Amino acid sequence: MNKTEIIKEYIKDNITPIWLEGFNLTMFKDMTVVPPEAPRSDFAVLVGANGPIYPKWYKLVMSKQHKPINLLVFESIDLLSDEEQERFLELVKYRRISNVKLPENCCIILTTAKQNQGRINEKLRRFLTYISVDN
Repeated sequence: MNKTEIIKEYIKDNITPIWLEGFNLTMFKDMTVVPPEAPRSDFAVLVGANGPIYPKWYKLVMSKQHKPINLLVFESIDLLSDEEQERFLELVKYRRISNVKLPENCCIILTTAKQNQGRINEKLRRFLTYISVDN
């Protein structure tokens, strides 16, 4: 089984969030992608005068809750500091933001570059399945 097939199996099973290192995600279609420069407010549900205010990525993920596969990709998290990476902890550990759950079909993927091997927060690492591309 090659790496692409392994990744597809992990996505299909959707047991734990996945950390992909050095992998090109172009093989997947219809992903919800969150860039590393996303503001901290994108990791919380805010309270507005007219009710909850959800991050844009959360709305996209919810709109795909009835599809067989619902990929939520946080790109290049190795570009963030250890402290900034901790914003993903609630998301990967509990599959929620601000006590609002992600849909069951949502597969969380965090990506890092191959050259930044190991540059991921230790607390976060405990909750991820790691897959690296062999050179």
